[in-house]
Order: sequence, then structure tokens, then C-alpha cells
Amino acid sequence: ERAMASSANPILLVDAGAPAYPIGYANPACERTFGYAPHELGGQPLALLVGADRDQPAVHALCASLRQQREDHALVTMHTRDGAELISDVYIAPVRGADGTVSQFVVTVYDVTTAKRYEAELARHAHYDTLTGLANRTLLTDRIERAIAAALTTANRAPVWVVLLDVDHFKLI
Repeated sequence: ERAMASSANPILLVDAGAPAYPIGYANPACERTFGYAPHELGGQPLALLVGADRDQPAVHALCASLRQQREDHALVTMHTRDGAELISDVYIAPVRGADGTVSQFVVTVYDVTTAKRYEAELARHAHYDTLTGLANRTLLTDRIERAIAAALTTANRAPVWVVLLDVDHFKLI
């Protein structure tokens, strides 16, 4: 218990036998990450941390893992108490007794919001001009290749057209 309380990442113990998988234990990192004190999370359904955005494919996959009582992990968008969005890598592990029955799940949450936002920013810089915000040649090439591939897979083999507009002395503009 002291090890879980010392963790920098949120760790939850969830009741495997009760409907809605109520939280039985939450470490202090839950308050730093989600804004809920550990005692406030006690008895609350695990879905509270996902908020209203429960229709995510990753959430459905994790719910299936809970029902099947198996280990799993997924990237889930969660929400803090004040509504801020967190992108989290969520790990679920069943706790089995001596007889093999699952009494609880250990849910570990890693906040990867900053890393995912940085990745998105890098992807944006790779495909858009930083000065104008317009798509660059890399993105144009990708979209043309996708259009050609889509045209080749359609039954009627639709044509793909590319129009080039050359503006003289564009750098002066």
C-alpha cells in the first residue's frame, strides 16, 4: 500500500465483482492528476474518470477486458474534475486469488498528454508551412498518392486530376 501511495502515477484498485466497477482505493497521485482526493473517488464508478466521452473505441476495449477479466491497456481520453482533457495510457491488470478468481483490478494511469500534443505539433510542422499555415509539398504528395490509391480501388476507376497554379515572383508576395 505504501508503494502504491508513493507512485507518481495514479493507481486505482477496482472491485471486479460489483457493477460499474467501483473504485475501492485511489492513491494520492489521483488528486494531482485528476483533481479528486482519494476519499472522493472511493465508491465511484471507474467511468467517472472518462467523463462524458465514453464512446471511445479504447474505452469499449477496456470494458471488454474488465468483463473478460484479462489484462489490457489502451490510450484513452480522460477528464479531470474541472473538465480538462487528459490523454492517458491506461493499464488494467486482474488481481487473482489463490483459487484463480478475480476480486479486483489494478488500474494504472500514465498521463501522456504533453507527449501526444508534442507529436501532433511535430506532425503539423512536417505537413504545413509555419509562416502561412498552408499545406506543404509533403502533404500534397501524400494526398495525391492517397487519391490515386483510392481511385484505383474503386470499381469505376475514377480519374484523379491535379491542377498546378504557378504565380510568378511569389516570394515577393
